[in-house]
Amino acid sequence: MLTRGLLSAAFAVVLLTVGASPAAAIPPGDQLLVIDYYSSGDRETLIGQKWRGCPGQEPGQWGRTSTHMGFHTVPC
Repeated sequence: MLTRGLLSAAFAVVLLTVGASPAAAIPPGDQLLVIDYYSSGDRETLIGQKWRGCPGQEPGQWGRTSTHMGFHTVPC
C-alpha cells in the first residue's frame, strides 16, 4: 500500500512538471504564425499555407488546405 502511494505521488509530480513546461515556446516580439498544409502525413509535398499575426499586415493564404498540417513562426 505504501509503495502504491509513493508511486502515485511520484507519477503526479512528473505529470505536473511535464505539464508546466511549454511544448513549443513562442519567442518574444511580433511573430507571424504560418500553417503549412501537406498532401499526406509524410509532409513531403506542400500544397498550401495560411499566415497571420503581424501588425499592419493582412492575413493571407495560397493553395489548398488539408488535414495534414505543420506550424511554425517567423519574426515580422
